[in-house]
This record gives sequence, structure tokens and C-alpha cells, in this order.
Amino acid sequence: LNVVDRITTKLLLTDDDNKFEELLNQYLVKLLSLLAVNDEAVRNKIVQGLSSVNKRVKSKSQIKLPFSALVDLFLSPSASAIVKNFTTIYLD
Repeated sequence: LNVVDRITTKLLLTDDDNKFEELLNQYLVKLLSLLAVNDEAVRNKIVQGLSSVNKRVKSKSQIKLPFSALVDLFLSPSASAIVKNFTTIYLD
């Protein structure tokens, strides 16, 4: 939970769009992968953070997502259904 808190805090407190994009490249796939853990508190914190990320990404069309890494995650045989479902949000 501490790792998720640190990542989401970094993302949410970053004002600069370029830095935000760099952080997304570094952490978005990690956050999505962590949705597979069996800890409901962790999943809820991730979903909360992703909700904020979604709002910012949708309002700023110039922010690019790590498309290749997202595709790799989606196609991974070990990706759970919840991971695939959330990954599709970013592949749209």
C-alpha cells in the first residue's frame, strides 16, 4: 500500500504535463499490474489514483500514454481479467 501511495502521490502532485507523462511511462503499467493483488485496500487505492489520472489524461490530449507497454500488459498471459479490463481504458 505504501508503494501505491507514493506512486499515486507523485502522479497527482505533478503540475508539469511533461513530467506527468514521464511518470505515466514509468508507473502506469506498474499500477495496472498491481490491480491483480488480493488486497482490496490496495486495489481501491489504485482505482482511486487511476480515476484522477483518467481525468487529467482526458482533459489534456497532448499527454501520451505508454501504448506499447499497455499492449504488452494486455496481451500478457498472466494478466488477470481486472488488469485487462482497466488496461483497455487506456488503449481506447
